[in-house]
Amino acid sequence: MSFGAGGYLWFLVLAPLAGAAAGYSFWWRARARARFGQVQAPAAPAYIAPVLIVLAIAAAALAAARPQFGSHQTLSDDRGID
Repeated sequence: MSFGAGGYLWFLVLAPLAGAAAGYSFWWRARARARFGQVQAPAAPAYIAPVLIVLAIAAAALAAARPQFGSHQTLSDDRGID
């Protein structure tokens, strides 16, 4: 596999950074809940949105890099010294 614009693969670094930011946010919220008492956590799982954001960042970085699969054959007439 090759990439048409391989420089965009550097944006894949943002996905783990976004995951680390989400992890810090969960840790901070857990500490805040413990500090302020027994505040009930939301009914919906809070990790779904950050996971989808991290996956979207990774998918956008891969799409921007334009992956290219397969091969393309062309016929050409070569003239030269033989």
